[in-house]
Amino acid sequence: MDGFMYFYTFNKFIRQYLPFIRGKVKKYLKNRDYLFNRLYTIIKDRRIEIENTPLDQPLRHDVLTSYITANTSRDINDVKQDDNVDLLRPMTDKDICMIILDAILGATDTVSKIF
Repeated sequence: MDGFMYFYTFNKFIRQYLPFIRGKVKKYLKNRDYLFNRLYTIIKDRRIEIENTPLDQPLRHDVLTSYITANTSRDINDVKQDDNVDLLRPMTDKDICMIILDAILGATDTVSKIF
């Protein structure tokens, strides 16, 4: 949460050209990129694992599998037909990554305020 302060407080010019602040901002951006790349790798690996699983073999029951198989032929939930085509499309890796990141940040923020 400390990294948000740099982006809310300082404008783009200060973040890029003040030496001390520039180093901290680069560190936070590198950390963000690592987190996103790691999440995308996990999602991509799980998607490949699901695609290589035979249709007669059941899939694991976890959140990531549910997100990946939503609105596909492997979906374990009953899909209600709707006229809105956008609601019936499978989730992209970016959608899944943002939902997981939101869950992680929400859970961390909620737990940290208790203490």
